[in-house]
Amino acid sequence: MAQKATIYKVELSVSDMDRHYYETHTVSSVVMVTFRRPNDGLYHDVLASVDGDFDKLPFSLKRIGDCEAPAIIAAATYAGHKYARELDTPIDPDEPLLHDRVDVGER
Repeated sequence: MAQKATIYKVELSVSDMDRHYYETHTVSSVVMVTFRRPNDGLYHDVLASVDGDFDKLPFSLKRIGDCEAPAIIAAATYAGHKYARELDTPIDPDEPLLHDRVDVGER
């Protein structure tokens, strides 16, 4: 049986010193789009806050998009969209792992 989802609202402070933009927003989800280099510092900081034990977190934690590897914006957007579609989907350990594949036709 799947667990019931809990939605947390948090305040996100956005600072862009180049454009002099400083605002705070109340959000329940964040998709960060940044430079084309991996940036997983936040992931590691959150994980370190519970001594590396995912079970102690009150939410799921996963690296996607540019946190995992640099790519074009379309790939980061796709990774965020795919994660959102699969969020809260029950995982059946007996079901084979599905991969995104491109059909190139028969040989």
